[in-house]
Amino acid sequence: MRRISYPIMGLIAVLGAVGAYAGTHSLVINGKSPIIPTPILGVIFLAAAVYLWVQGRRVLKLKRGQYTEMTPTGAFKVAVMCHSSAYTSSLFIGVLGALLTYGTTRWEAETFRALSIASIYGLVGAIVLLVVALIVEHWCLLDKDNESGSETNREGNPVDFPRRATS
Repeated sequence: MRRISYPIMGLIAVLGAVGAYAGTHSLVINGKSPIIPTPILGVIFLAAAVYLWVQGRRVLKLKRGQYTEMTPTGAFKVAVMCHSSAYTSSLFIGVLGALLTYGTTRWEAETFRALSIASIYGLVGAIVLLVVALIVEHWCLLDKDNESGSETNREGNPVDFPRRATS
């Protein structure tokens, strides 16, 4: 699996910021109020970051050969979740950053003050999710020895993944 592409994340953030700023500006120019994001968005991002962190710790245990219920297939799913979290949070960082910028430039109006405050909550959560996704994605990388496709450890013996006990 390829690593997360930082230029693509930056492009997604810039496109999201430009679109959100232009959309909010067109709403305000036409006499409508801007779309204010819910502050719960930050809580959702933080909950996703905590879940991703816990799953990443399980992947680390798997890589170290310690007992865990994580399987190699589960580790792949965590890596895919890291990719989607990183790209999604970069989009929201761009959008919420643009809304924060638009709201702070018109701070005197109460609607734009509420827009700025609500954007801060979501922006903090999106930044935390992005950082956690990048860290956990680094944990999910295979060692250089294992990139050949065979599941062997450094001594050349097959990797003995701990299995889940069935009752």
